[in-house]
Amino acid sequence: MKISRRVATTLSGLVLAGAVTAGPAVAAAEPVAAQSAVAPLATMTNPSDGFCLESERDEVKLGGDGHLYECSYVPGLGWYWQPY
Repeated sequence: MKISRRVATTLSGLVLAGAVTAGPAVAAAEPVAAQSAVAPLATMTNPSDGFCLESERDEVKLGGDGHLYECSYVPGLGWYWQPY
């Protein structure tokens, strides 16, 4: 049975999209010991990342797009850089 290139490309794109979306879930499923070893290295975040740490609450930083962002809590989502 032959599969057209368009179908094969679509299926591989869906698999890649699934892997990208599953990435944060897989990272969250890691043991706490593995996460704690990395946590001290990532003490500061970048507004371009979108998310921030609770320890950066109310800090204002310049993003990569030239705009200012403030770290604040978004109910139901967590800590994110919001336009200032």
